[in-house]
Amino acid sequence: IKLILNTKSILLNAKATTVLDNKRRPRWVRQDAKCFCDIVINKKRQRVSLKTKSNPNLFYVFVDVGTWLKNRNANFFILSDKKAGLKFGTEYRNLYNGKIRKTDSTDFWVEYSDVKGFKNKYPSAN
Repeated sequence: IKLILNTKSILLNAKATTVLDNKRRPRWVRQDAKCFCDIVINKKRQRVSLKTKSNPNLFYVFVDVGTWLKNRNANFFILSDKKAGLKFGTEYRNLYNGKIRKTDSTDFWVEYSDVKGFKNKYPSAN
């Protein structure tokens, strides 16, 4: 989705999941670790390092759709590109640096526990 306000463009990439976790709750969506890390795959073994540059104009907004479906009041979790890179990049690096994956995929699940500390960190627009 592309929004244009005055001369600025805002790109929105929306994802949702219907996959349930082991407690029958919707899982948070899969992310591509290449958004948050520098990854080199050699013979399926990954070398993962944190990105050193971040975009100060880029923010990730995670929405708790489960809460919206229950009471029509959504929870928003907002991470800057830098914070997302540190959080998810570090997590992915700890899980997969030097490891062999069955495929060349760099996907991983972002869970509620990964973003809950970023709930409503910014003032509302009301």
